[in-house]
Amino acid sequence: MNVSVIIEMPKGTKDKLEVKDGLLVLDRVLDVAVPYNYGYIPNTIEPDGDPTDVFVLSLQPIPSLTKVEATIFGKFTCLDQGVSDDKYVAILKDEDLKKIPYSCIVTIEDYLETYKKGFEVLDFKYIYD
Repeated sequence: MNVSVIIEMPKGTKDKLEVKDGLLVLDRVLDVAVPYNYGYIPNTIEPDGDPTDVFVLSLQPIPSLTKVEATIFGKFTCLDQGVSDDKYVAILKDEDLKKIPYSCIVTIEDYLETYKKGFEVLDFKYIYD
């Protein structure tokens, strides 16, 4: 599934950044760095009231507020304080999925299970078009 993603947090940052009213806002500083670029799909709303969250895998950090075209290939089913808060995983459009090692999924899962108290990863599934 191809989507546009707005990057909020570049790979390697501990700053939990969110776009609010067109501005980039520092929500808090995390204890662990985000392992891959993290953002959202514009004009979507999930059960937690926020746009759809997406990790975008790339070798380099992508600057905040950059719009990228990406292909979703997986989904983490998650709960945040008991509320559904799923996270999708994507690669940059036209990247070769075969080059992505499974360890990337494990790294993201480890991050999700440690970055915030009360956050649970229930499952990961690959998504195929």
